[in-house]
Amino acid sequence: MGQRASRNTFTVRADGVEACAQSQDAAAWPLGYREGVVEGLFLDQFGQLHLDEQARAPRLAVEILAPHPDRTRILVELAERIFRSAWSQDLRLIWRHVVTEMHLAQRLLGDGTAEQVWSAIIEHLQATGEKYEALQQ
Repeated sequence: MGQRASRNTFTVRADGVEACAQSQDAAAWPLGYREGVVEGLFLDQFGQLHLDEQARAPRLAVEILAPHPDRTRILVELAERIFRSAWSQDLRLIWRHVVTEMHLAQRLLGDGTAEQVWSAIIEHLQATGEKYEALQQ
């Protein structure tokens, strides 16, 4: 679901991702589903880091994980995958926008370990994006 939403499949994004983000219902949106959607919002079918061109993934991910009791563990696992992943060509064009959206979404996490992990992801994206830009010059 997350991967398809990141490829701008409107119905999937609305019915399978945004609806989940707006709900706290664990029966309608099981914890495993939430984990899978969050991963898919950031990683494509090839394991590359890829976000939709409007960079909605950060806000949606934080909202989807809000009711999850293990959100810190999920973010740690996501961070580990992100740190090892190559970037899609599309992400190289919008990484600054993604970093901005990550900062905005971070406010929804509040203080704590989850917020620290999110900050580490932001720092990684910033450093990697700057590295890609330097290589282009």
